[in-house]
Amino acid sequence: MKIKKIMIFALLILCFVSISAVNAEDMTNASQTSDINDEIVTMVNNDDVLAFEEVIYFNASSANDGDGSKANPYKYVTNARIEYGDTAYFANGVYEIDELIDIYSNSETTQVKFYGESAEGTILKSTFGTVPIFVNDNARLYVWDMTFDCAVIQNQGTLEAHNVIFKNGRGADAYYTSPEYNDIFGGAIYSPGSIYFAGYGMPSYLTLDNCTFMNNSAVYGGSIYHKNGVTVIKNSKFYDSHSQLYGGVLATDGGSIIIENCIFDDCYAEGDAGGAIYAKVTNLTVKNTDFSNGHGDFGGAICNLNAVLDISNCNFNNNTAKLEGGAIYQMYGKFSLRNSNITLAEARDGGAIFIDNCTSTEMNNVKIKDTSAIRKGGAIFSNNNNLVLNDVGFENNVAGDDTIIHDQKGYEYDIDYNSNYTMMKYNSSYTGVLPSRYSLVENGLSTPIRDQQAGGNCWAFAGIAALESCILKATGISYDLSEENVKNLVELYSAYGWKYSTNEGGHDEMTYGNLLSWIGPVLESDDKYDDLSTLSTLLDPVMHVQNVYYLPARTSYSDNDAMKRAILDYGAVAVNIFMDQTNPLVWNEDKAAYYYVFGGYSPNHAVTIVGWDDTYPKSNFPMGDMAECDGAWIVKNSWGTGWGDEGYFYVSYCDPIVYALNNSHNAYTFILNDTVRYNRNYQYDIGGMTDFLITHEKTVYYKNTFTSIGNDILSAFGTFFEQKCDYEVSLFINDELVLTQNGSATPGYYTIPFDTEFLLNVGDNFTIQIRIDAPSMASFPIFEIVTASRLTYGEGISYFSYDAKNWIDCFDYVFDDPEIEHRYASQVACIKAYTRSSGLNTTSIKVNNIATQINAPTVISAIVRDQNNELIENGSVMFTINGNNYLSTISNGIANLTLAFNESGIVYVFASYLGNDQHPQANTTSKITVNKLDPNLELNIADIIVDSPLTANIIMNDEINGNVSVLINGKSYNVSVSKGKGTVEIKDEIAVGKYDAVATFDGDDKYSSATSQTSFNVSKKDINLGVDAKNVVEGDLAIINVNLVPDADGEISVVIAGKSYTAKANNGIATVEIPDLPIGAYDFTVEYKKDSKYNDATANSTLNVVDSDSKVILNASDVIKYYG
Repeated sequence: MKIKKIMIFALLILCFVSISAVNAEDMTNASQTSDINDEIVTMVNNDDVLAFEEVIYFNASSANDGDGSKANPYKYVTNARIEYGDTAYFANGVYEIDELIDIYSNSETTQVKFYGESAEGTILKSTFGTVPIFVNDNARLYVWDMTFDCAVIQNQGTLEAHNVIFKNGRGADAYYTSPEYNDIFGGAIYSPGSIYFAGYGMPSYLTLDNCTFMNNSAVYGGSIYHKNGVTVIKNSKFYDSHSQLYGGVLATDGGSIIIENCIFDDCYAEGDAGGAIYAKVTNLTVKNTDFSNGHGDFGGAICNLNAVLDISNCNFNNNTAKLEGGAIYQMYGKFSLRNSNITLAEARDGGAIFIDNCTSTEMNNVKIKDTSAIRKGGAIFSNNNNLVLNDVGFENNVAGDDTIIHDQKGYEYDIDYNSNYTMMKYNSSYTGVLPSRYSLVENGLSTPIRDQQAGGNCWAFAGIAALESCILKATGISYDLSEENVKNLVELYSAYGWKYSTNEGGHDEMTYGNLLSWIGPVLESDDKYDDLSTLSTLLDPVMHVQNVYYLPARTSYSDNDAMKRAILDYGAVAVNIFMDQTNPLVWNEDKAAYYYVFGGYSPNHAVTIVGWDDTYPKSNFPMGDMAECDGAWIVKNSWGTGWGDEGYFYVSYCDPIVYALNNSHNAYTFILNDTVRYNRNYQYDIGGMTDFLITHEKTVYYKNTFTSIGNDILSAFGTFFEQKCDYEVSLFINDELVLTQNGSATPGYYTIPFDTEFLLNVGDNFTIQIRIDAPSMASFPIFEIVTASRLTYGEGISYFSYDAKNWIDCFDYVFDDPEIEHRYASQVACIKAYTRSSGLNTTSIKVNNIATQINAPTVISAIVRDQNNELIENGSVMFTINGNNYLSTISNGIANLTLAFNESGIVYVFASYLGNDQHPQANTTSKITVNKLDPNLELNIADIIVDSPLTANIIMNDEINGNVSVLINGKSYNVSVSKGKGTVEIKDEIAVGKYDAVATFDGDDKYSSATSQTSFNVSKKDINLGVDAKNVVEGDLAIINVNLVPDADGEISVVIAGKSYTAKANNGIATVEIPDLPIGAYDFTVEYKKDSKYNDATANSTLNVVDSDSKVILNASDVIKYYG
């Protein structure tokens, strides 16, 4: 049973103050913890009761599972034994947890506290799933001096840990939000915030002091995930922590973080952002901290989004980013870096730092050395920031095609891709009789069902599903296109999107706006879907979307021919729906039949129509008797194959939301009609159309002016039409009218070729002016700053007019229109211009980036193509590497060069196709990363007996000479390695227990850094018991002395005459006094136990009690050695 105690009120307060001080101050050591424990136990009686607090004890080495008292501790940790207000003391040992430990408390007085005997020796190891310890909402858990091995803590209240080791954690499954998606968070600690009190803004709290994290991993937050909470981490170390996606060590979403005096080493985000830290909408302060050997896609060490990032007195060493920000990536918010060093950082852009669109940026007393960028900003890439640099030093910073500081005011939005995309053209229109039933699925013209998971990205899935079907119908090829790239690049954390929070919903216009801007589509394999990610990079699209067809409005629920013909002609059609699938009045799960009869709601979901069935009985719908007719759309959802009819379902023709009546903008598909290979897309509406500007007039003019960036042929323009109308387009080149043409259009976006093409030279200004004649109110499409994530346009480029004489600049046009309840406040007209190559011969040369190792033969290949993307069969390429020139002859379009490099680092390759009479010269730059060799590192430590010297042996490659550090029990030992061998003898006293040891080699000029881990046991040693039992006269006190060794600290028990007597060892002697023994000879047994260094032992002896008149000759005591 637990020890219950009672004190006078003053004494109770005194105890609480003492314990609170332990919680609040810096790390308490084991002796302090023991002192507090002893003080409490000695101050009160075991039979008393202490209000609000129960003290319990655990000892994994106990022979029996006791009652939780200090004298008879529990052996096993169970949920029933941890209650409100418990203070639990754990002796060294391994405690296997095979059930969920629920921590409950609701105040400071009921907080739960765990005290371990030592951080390395007291181990809680989970055999129960991944989350053995659950700190409930508003509960408080405080932990000292323990190890959590494979034991994840889920914290929804308050968690404090002091001198605690977290290792081998594999994260928590967020089952309450998305049980089927295996979203694994926080390798060691998962703090999702208060779940049930979230609506009241109650955060969770996480405080870590002097803690060590080793070998933890998760999908998000390799060691820690904390949402909407307050995180404080001090004096802690993180080793070998990684995430499959973002936050190699720590991932947060909301709240605040303070990190001070910490070490992050060999931590990485495998497939996303933040090699060590990923913080979104989280104010992050980092002081006196080192980040080494980290990598991620964005921010090799830190990625911070839309919040304050304040870094001071920090060191960043050898961090890399696949894309942007070798050490640091910051988008939005405030950025400050002071008194810090960045060395050996590398990225595609921003070798050390990438800063994008921050409200303030300041760097003071910063040294940036040995950093490189493949493209721009060898040290710093800054976009649209007021960059303030004070005492910032640069040394050996390199950029592939730019300066070491790239400071731009914004991105160029004229998309200029190479012309190596796949052109697609749909089949001729269907001319036969419309069948009563048709399914793209059954005809092999619908791609497989996808799953949007927990992300609110249905709008992207619906649009991409429609496009995939259109491509499949036009080409016979099934593409798996990336919804990830669409949703990340068209929402908030992008230079090309809307001011919408990523993964929290969107609009149809966002999907096709992204595609029309040539931002996408890209392949799923190049940017895989993650329902929680926010960042993607610009990639080459696999094709160009040029036309979006809005289906005409239905006039009745039987007016369905336009939808049917669109499916037959083009492919699947994206639509909106109001989903209430939990309502049995609208959803028949057995039939996968849906009919929302109530109306009055706006759409909340997007799906794709892939067919129809005119004879589908309305009786299949729960309230089908309210439908005007039989018939249903066959609909493709994005909730996986486990939902509906393997991912599909039926929706009544009479559903009021799906393809709603009298609305021409709620169903769309794509017309693939490529006849010209365009090479440039001139545009200001990079995010797509956000609305139409209603004029309340029947005629409106709108125009955009562009500046040519190439010697190309202007071939076509594109714009949106809100309604069926007539238009007139006029083309001006350098203010001269060169073309006027007329036409008619239906709702949608269309690329319209000019009747005559015109050659543009670099620097030419050209204006596309469009007149709309509408039957009632004319309108024109706009992209609005109120919706855009960035300002992508400026003054003097986009205008509208009612008479083509008096022009209004769209940039500063502000108007509140009460009739349509809309406010216009700065916008740009949606007009795009398309050019094609002028036909002059051009040449492109490409050399891929290469990773190799020291002394390895490395093949460097240059691929040379002409303007038609065909391989050039002849000529030569000159490679310039490290100041040396190498000439290579082209064969089948490829020039090869084989070299080996004897030093590690970044080697830049300048390759030049020398040209000939048919093809001009072309140049390119690429990068070779010469990596150090991977060393062999083996750490061997044999088991020892306590108080014996410990020997650590290091075995490495024969040619390695240097130093290896071996970390044992929190202390580091240096091993000098010569010719691959090294030994160190450790004479420090190491207590009994099992220990992990980590050897770390920091690398040298040829070999990279490496770690090796092993474990060893320190066992107890044997002890001799010298029993001295002198004969005694009846009536005298019998004395039994047991001679031990001076450092013995266990206890003896003597069983004599049916009674047991105990005594503690003191200076090598334990004495038992036995009164009132009758005359006789007594055989007795001495047992020795509970020694921290010596094995249990047993001895037998005899004690004689004689008559007072007797004379006894005293014999020598028995000495028996027992091996336990």
